[in-house]
Amino acid sequence: MVKPKAPTPREQQLAVLAALPGIGPVLAARLLDHFGGLRGVLGADAAALAAVPGVGDAIAAASGPPAPRRCRGSGAVRAAGRQRTCTAAPAMGG
Repeated sequence: MVKPKAPTPREQQLAVLAALPGIGPVLAARLLDHFGGLRGVLGADAAALAAVPGVGDAIAAASGPPAPRRCRGSGAVRAAGRQRTCTAAPAMGG
């Protein structure tokens, strides 16, 4: 029996990017080519993303680091079968 070929790191990175809303396989490939890898894409600011052909203002503006979250519940709470409760942290500066 022949084992299926494992995906290459680039194929894995393409799959991660293509799974994001508004990004298909062609745009994912452009982003990887432009930034050199997944870390470069995910670390890019809106202006850098907007410089890539096919990235619209909405996609560029929606990018960026996720908002910090505050979670309640320890490992003991999770072990008891209860979920941690997480909410978005309040916005800075107001």
